[in-house]
Amino acid sequence: MRPLVKSAILFAFGICLGLGSMPSRLSAALQVASYDANVNERLNGSANFIGAGYDWSGVGQTSDGRWVTMISDEYFISVGHYHPVAGTDNVRFYLSDSLSGGFEDYTVDTSFGIQLMTDQGLSDIWIGRLTSATSSNITSYGILDPLTDPNELEGENAFVVGNSGQGAYQNFRVGTNVLDLDDGILGVAERSVSVVNGWSATAVYDADVLYDTFFQSGDSGAPTFIVNNGVLELVGVHSVAGTITLPGGDEQVSIDSLVSGYRQEILGIITPVPEPGGVVLVLGAAVFLTLRRRRTRSA
Repeated sequence: MRPLVKSAILFAFGICLGLGSMPSRLSAALQVASYDANVNERLNGSANFIGAGYDWSGVGQTSDGRWVTMISDEYFISVGHYHPVAGTDNVRFYLSDSLSGGFEDYTVDTSFGIQLMTDQGLSDIWIGRLTSATSSNITSYGILDPLTDPNELEGENAFVVGNSGQGAYQNFRVGTNVLDLDDGILGVAERSVSVVNGWSATAVYDADVLYDTFFQSGDSGAPTFIVNNGVLELVGVHSVAGTITLPGGDEQVSIDSLVSGYRQEILGIITPVPEPGGVVLVLGAAVFLTLRRRRTRSA
């Protein structure tokens, strides 16, 4: 973990100076330390891709660069300030780590969308839905469960997805970073920061760390993953980035809206609840079977 600052006043000052550029349209590529196209570009078809061996097919984009990350075969996570909207609702999912590996397109259900409300107000986490379920070619991701305290994610190594500055749909750069929570002041905390309200996680950019990342404007809504039991699990989506002023100099920080911090609330929204009639039908069948067994025994 890289130590930062213990002053919330300095942090707020840095926010005012540097953050808030994320809502703009696709324009810049994810900054990656010691960038290598064969390592950091998913769709180059290189065997050296940093994310080789993991399934990235559940992360898609619209033609104007709005990101979606599937959490079921219908529902996805994006961000409130840059989610798919009517007119830009076609989402493309590449099935392999190469442009030649095929893709599938789906349509976003623009009649459905929920921006998650937290104790601190409206968050930047946006839950959307497709008009039809994805095929078995496209994966969905579990939301990383931090157990009882999101602060347990302190120091975790993460994969960071972002824009690569290519043409429509072909943007899929991947780097790494460390979730640097710094005692809750510059990371996980119940607080309001620019467009981030509620639980969030901060990563600090270090140009000396191989493939370290710093969000740019086109990265809004792209996911951050942690590998858990050999598979990718969603931990956050990109919300803001900028420079904070510290006594020793400036630091470039990226802030995710921490999806893991609201795992139960999100699962409650996307998990269908049985219709009352169906429940009654099931209970009635159970009673019938119980009575039938009793009659059989008494006979």
